[in-house]
Amino acid sequence: MNILRLTPHYYFETTEWPSRFDPMGGMQVQITNLTEWLADQGVRQDVLTTGIPGIPRTLPIRERLTVHSVRFMTLPFKSSQTGTLFLDQSWFMGAVKWIVLNGKKKNYDAIHVHASGVVWPLLAGMFAQKFLKKPLILTIHCSRIFTYKPMNKWDQFVHDFVKSVELKSIKLSHKAVVLTDKRLDSYNRLLEDSSKVTAISDCIGSNHLSHSIDCPFCNRLKTELLGKKTVLFLGRIAHEKGWATFVSVAKELADKIGDLQFIVCGDGPQREAMEEQIKAANLQNQFRITGFISHKFVSCYLHHAQLFLLPSHHEEFGGSLIEAAIAGVPIISTNNGGPADIFTHGETAILTDPSDVKGIADEAYKILTNDSVAESLRLHSRPEVVSKFLPHCVYPNYLNLYASKEAAVHEG
Repeated sequence: MNILRLTPHYYFETTEWPSRFDPMGGMQVQITNLTEWLADQGVRQDVLTTGIPGIPRTLPIRERLTVHSVRFMTLPFKSSQTGTLFLDQSWFMGAVKWIVLNGKKKNYDAIHVHASGVVWPLLAGMFAQKFLKKPLILTIHCSRIFTYKPMNKWDQFVHDFVKSVELKSIKLSHKAVVLTDKRLDSYNRLLEDSSKVTAISDCIGSNHLSHSIDCPFCNRLKTELLGKKTVLFLGRIAHEKGWATFVSVAKELADKIGDLQFIVCGDGPQREAMEEQIKAANLQNQFRITGFISHKFVSCYLHHAQLFLLPSHHEEFGGSLIEAAIAGVPIISTNNGGPADIFTHGETAILTDPSDVKGIADEAYKILTNDSVAESLRLHSRPEVVSKFLPHCVYPNYLNLYASKEAAVHEG
């Protein structure tokens, strides 16, 4: 089985990741974990991604897995959305060039595209399908039609166009994968062919399942935190993740609870704006922004948090939420999108309107000051996540999907 995988977002194990190359956090990690697992099962893959400086343009990861950094003519101008202006377009041009020069030599069985709510991966997938004449498989990590909320005026202007391209891509595909049953129902109501879409969730990374109690990084972190209660934000510092709400909630909590600290685990194109808001709130001494953190250390921060707060404006699934649940951290997140399909409000997590600063702050105060409230959320969320989102429960579904596609190819 031989797959061409198209995604601007792919995780490399590294010590530094420049924010101008758009660290996507959970989506990157999920795609990488899936790709490596499939390679270990015998699936041959070429991955066309953006890459970062310092990573070879062609990088063999496994015997059957090669990652190609195909960005083309990257401009040095900042963007508050992608880190660098026209970064997605740079990836698109490089991907098209690579496909034209190399695609027909590889005899792929299928093209698998990972879509994140922007148009360029969808366009690249449709081009590759037409040029290579191979089946197209989509994974919709963020639905432009049902989940995505435009982030600025230009985004709003192109919103309907991108939705139309997403719908066209799904109709042209052999199969489209969504992340939750709720989103599957939404697409089935929209499409005439209900067999076109299937649901396969994200899953928990193996490093979160085997976290050592003797971890040296954890021991160092424990010393640095000095026993203070910690509220954690984990993800890309970008508008859609609700960082501005997080800072506003932090201000409310800091006025009520002494000796509280807030850790932002990650980086992103709006870090400077976040730092300005923190300074305006006079919270510099209570905030710590880590910058890029290797995914192998993320579980360490989760294990030392008393609350995980992710007030996203839109969230298709929320991989970091299931990681928090497995670490036993009480969760407050958005009621927009995937979290409401994964968690039960008031039982396994607190799900709120991401613009309701006071409401979020009140719920956070209860968790941080009432041990029974926090313990109830911990005890209920972990078993539910373990029963549904372990790798051996999720990844074989992709093997079955590829097998069904391969049968369709041979029949044709």
